[in-house]
Amino acid sequence: KGLEPPSPTRNTMRVSNVSIIVAQAPALAAALEDLYQSDRGLALSDVVGAIAALEDLIIEESARLLNDCYFLNGITPDEPVTESMLHELLRSYLLIFRWGAPANLTDVKGHKAMKMNAANASDWGALVQFERDTIQASGLEPE
Repeated sequence: KGLEPPSPTRNTMRVSNVSIIVAQAPALAAALEDLYQSDRGLALSDVVGAIAALEDLIIEESARLLNDCYFLNGITPDEPVTESMLHELLRSYLLIFRWGAPANLTDVKGHKAMKMNAANASDWGALVQFERDTIQASGLEPE
């Protein structure tokens, strides 16, 4: 019947319940829930459409979060980004992403304090290494 397991279980998480879809695209969540309730399964075009919509939502949310990181670090998106600025922006992004929502994205002092506390945490080195590896792998490293 499509892309479902041989014996479907009712305890699995449904795509229509994913928080980003419910919050940002309630019509998509409702359509996916209707498909689920109809017990007809999903056509390949349904899956492709849902993936494309989800990808757009994630990109939009990521862009908003990155813009907030610029603000929290006192940088405007128009100005050229130095290497140290790039590191600070990405570290802020990773910390906020890890911290999760809701986050106060207007409290510059609180954000600086969070970064200072994080720098003393046992996993700070791993976060910094991940951030540096990501920059190096992407070829974004400024000269």
